[in-house]
Amino acid sequence: MLLMLAIASTASAQTSSPTFSKEVARILAANCVSCHHKGGIAPMALTTYEEARPRAKSIKEVVQQRTMPPWHAASAHGEFSNDPRLSDADIAAIVAWVDAGAPRGDANDLPAMPDFSREWPLGTPDMVLQPPKPYTVAAGGGDEYRCFTMPNTSDADRWVRAVDIHPGAPSVVHHAFIWIDRGTTAAQKEGADGNPGYSCFGGPGFNATANLGAWLPGQQLSAFTGDIAYLLPAHSTLVLQVHYHHAAAAVSDQTRVGLYFSTTATTAVQSVPVLNPRFQIPAGASGFEVRASYTVPDDIDVISILPHMHLLGQSMDVTATLPDGSTRTLIRIPKYDFNWQRTYRYATPVSLPKGTRIDVLSIFDNSDNNPSNPNKPPKPVRFGEATTDEMDVAYITFVPKRPRS
Repeated sequence: MLLMLAIASTASAQTSSPTFSKEVARILAANCVSCHHKGGIAPMALTTYEEARPRAKSIKEVVQQRTMPPWHAASAHGEFSNDPRLSDADIAAIVAWVDAGAPRGDANDLPAMPDFSREWPLGTPDMVLQPPKPYTVAAGGGDEYRCFTMPNTSDADRWVRAVDIHPGAPSVVHHAFIWIDRGTTAAQKEGADGNPGYSCFGGPGFNATANLGAWLPGQQLSAFTGDIAYLLPAHSTLVLQVHYHHAAAAVSDQTRVGLYFSTTATTAVQSVPVLNPRFQIPAGASGFEVRASYTVPDDIDVISILPHMHLLGQSMDVTATLPDGSTRTLIRIPKYDFNWQRTYRYATPVSLPKGTRIDVLSIFDNSDNNPSNPNKPPKPVRFGEATTDEMDVAYITFVPKRPRS
């Protein structure tokens, strides 16, 4: 009798353990496979049991450490709609699944995985642009930043509700940004070194006061709705900035950009860089502070924020001091990682009245203790675009304050 009870108890525990089909696949589909699919930015796919099972212990380790999915904003400051972090319940389910031997479960319980076979997940774009020629990413080199100019030949201003950047060689494209150049600076740089585009580490190489978004690993597509959208001026130049990974073999890339137009927008989404271009980080300095400020000239609703530093960047805090003297932290990045740049989109726009002062505090480490320091031995570092330069920018994306409905 006791033996039968023990067997029944064991069977019940096994039955109640999470399975890949019922629990784990759902978690991976919602939070992980946007990177971890065949052809994705991650080095391995996790869309099937056969792909995930051999890596079960590694999956348990990285979710317990919260290193995956990657997210660098501190939890206590701001709620963001694109936060991919797993809940405590999801982490517990994965741990229990691994500890139970990573059972497969019933195939009928499997959720639908995202369809990565669709070329344009948002549907056919209204306009598709691409660099005029492919660019060859050399084999064996380090990370590379390249900008490509794409003329907008439209005779009229257009409202852009969404942008989908479609890497031509996903295995080597780490992330990409789209900037708008109203002048001719970018066009003059194009092809100056004999190759398509031009080198542009850290920024597009001109005074970029407007952008059309970014493609970042794991970041889901989103579209503006209602009366807000990006404004694309007629006959402007779109500049595609691509960060290329190390390539084991030479790879040809011709990344495309799909634009989706709005017929209802009347209010332009705007961006302002809060930065301090006048600083020098002494050689060997750690914990070096750089501060920047910007005073809001009108009432605004902040939609998103993009912190940006280079290889010496350690942390960034962005705060807002309102006219009444109260303060709030817009975002805190306690451990900055240049390899995982991200636009943080607020779940609810943050209202800032006219006269609010936005302060940026950036911390840098220019010592030998920083493994990312590009200078061996360390050298004094100033603000700039080059690999050995630094930046301390918080890009604030906003719209003018409008009455709440």
